Amino acid sequence: MRSHIRGFLYRCLSNRFPVVQACLVVAMMFGLVHTQYPLAGRLAVASFSVITCLLYEYTGSLPPGIAIHSLVDGGGFEHALTGNAYVVLSVYLLLAVILLTRPPLRGLGRLLTRRPVFRNSALQHG
Repeated sequence: MRSHIRGFLYRCLSNRFPVVQACLVVAMMFGLVHTQYPLAGRLAVASFSVITCLLYEYTGSLPPGIAIHSLVDGGGFEHALTGNAYVVLSVYLLLAVILLTRPPLRGLGRLLTRRPVFRNSALQHG
């Protein structure tokens, strides 16, 4: 839920201010609401917020930042319960491999079956 609020706030601010200023304001606010952490922890949270704001700026999409946030929170939860974070990290790495290899494999499959690799290829040649 916080990622959505942070994303909304960042979008509002980035429409009115330069990216760096919007990132810093959101990061400061995000760090301030995490009252459960000491000052050093809040600085880490604020830094994480800057990273996710820049990720949004680069991708134009909230889901990558939400995914990273859930990875961090899930890893922290697993670590608190078990003392390690191997399961959460392994699942996220597996998902990343699947998501990153799907498009190239789909394109290879289309090449091997001689179907158009790009959707508009049939329109361009016909």
